[in-house]
Amino acid sequence: MIFGISLVIMAGERFAYYKSWKKIYPILYQLKVITRSNIFIMLLCSSFDEIILYSHLEFHNQDNYGNSTVKAFGIILAIAGIFIMLYLMINGLMIVTNYQKIKKNVSSMIETKEGKKQLEEFSAKWENYTLFFRGYKDRSIKTQGYLLLYLTRLILFSMVITFLIDYSLVQISLILAMNIFMLVYNIAVRPTLSKNNITELCTYEALLLVANTGMFAMAIMDKCDIEGEGTRENIGNMIILLFLLFTLASLVFMCIDICKGIYVAYKTIKREGRKKGCMLFV
Repeated sequence: MIFGISLVIMAGERFAYYKSWKKIYPILYQLKVITRSNIFIMLLCSSFDEIILYSHLEFHNQDNYGNSTVKAFGIILAIAGIFIMLYLMINGLMIVTNYQKIKKNVSSMIETKEGKKQLEEFSAKWENYTLFFRGYKDRSIKTQGYLLLYLTRLILFSMVITFLIDYSLVQISLILAMNIFMLVYNIAVRPTLSKNNITELCTYEALLLVANTGMFAMAIMDKCDIEGEGTRENIGNMIILLFLLFTLASLVFMCIDICKGIYVAYKTIKREGRKKGCMLFV
């Protein structure tokens, strides 16, 4: 479905270019940039945890495959997934690092045309990878490289779940530590440009913190052989409620983003209309 939508947008962008539709072409061009690479990169990045999990299962369950062709195909897919994951992480780190180097070199003339030109040229060169460096504060790597930090947390989370499955207390302790770190980081650093985005991130981490604390309590009860059926049931109900709140929060923030997008589009159209009116008047 996503691939089909991307093809339609790219075809529309080419058609608008040849027809010289000056109003529609810039919009379709931006959509083409987003769908051509960024949306696929986003989908791949969101699958890092699955790549780790299924690669681990693939490498440790080879005896269950009777067909050697299926076995080989599974291993090839797992290795390809790991290489793609490493490529995106290394490439993203390289992009953010180079951006910061350019920004540092032109820091004295950042407000001049030359300084802005160099940063614009860099952005144009890596327009298919804007997911890694746009939308974040560019004052340092620790803010602009937020996505890399988030993906590292996602990879570590998957590795903890996969490799420490027999050590539930250690498992949930590490997960809880990562959760606390990300919450403190988001509050202290505030890496995103949008206040709505940082509020969204902090909300998710806070909900996860409550859920992880409940699971940490159950892990301690398991370790100490404490029954506590009533307590376990209450914690389970709390986690279910938190899941519903998580879903509700996602919908609320999505609606806010949509409303903001509509408002910005309305203001842009209104401003362009005023410019045309002034030109006609002149």
